Amino acid sequence: MAHGRFPVPPRAVAELLRDAPVYSTDIVGELVTPTGAAIVSAVCETYGPLPPLKIERTGYGAGGREYRNFPNVLRVMIGESDKAGGRSTGDEAAGAKAVDVSEATGERLFVVETNIDDASPQIVGHLMEQAFARGALDCYFTPVQMKKNRPGVLVSILCRPSEREAMFALLFAETTTIGARSYEVERRALARELVTVETAYGPIDVKVSRAGGQVATFTPEFEQCRAAAQSAGVPLRLVEAAARAAFEKLTA
Repeated sequence: MAHGRFPVPPRAVAELLRDAPVYSTDIVGELVTPTGAAIVSAVCETYGPLPPLKIERTGYGAGGREYRNFPNVLRVMIGESDKAGGRSTGDEAAGAKAVDVSEATGERLFVVETNIDDASPQIVGHLMEQAFARGALDCYFTPVQMKKNRPGVLVSILCRPSEREAMFALLFAETTTIGARSYEVERRALARELVTVETAYGPIDVKVSRAGGQVATFTPEFEQCRAAAQSAGVPLRLVEAAARAAFEKLTA
């Protein structure tokens, strides 16, 4: 470079690839140019392994440099992804309303966290509400023993890369912390959906997770069950049992 020999990747490329997963090889040379990094960072919203998809077109582009035991080729695949896996659950035929809410395999996420030993429980509770309102996937507190033998709380927020800066800003705005940290994690989650079943106490949503097309777990929505129990003047467990029985009958 004009200012001498720089390590790979250079600062511009490293800045462009912020929040993107990267790796290094034993190849001496530049595998990602500033132009390529700019394109990837501009057009990509998420990163991860190749998802299940029906391939429509595949394109290849070869570079001018030749590397030993390494093809200097970029491949782009275009296709359609069926999040439901192409499987029919039979719920629609039985008259239930099914809504696909999430399916993530090998999703790259971030944990943003900080330790606090001088915040009131009210502030910490408010922090959790604000984290979810700003797109957090999960937020939880862990009791910790901090310096000077002070009991404290470890605040952990799970979020997507696009929300990481917002979570940092939230911690600095709503707590007394002067430092926070983040690290990348990989989440693997079963395919999930909401199935509405009819019970004697009204319609209840059931959260269903599937693995390999088979039901792994199912749980009636607690708040709906509680509201239905209060409205009917019956124990909560009766409404939950009715919702479970309705779902089992639906999928039998």
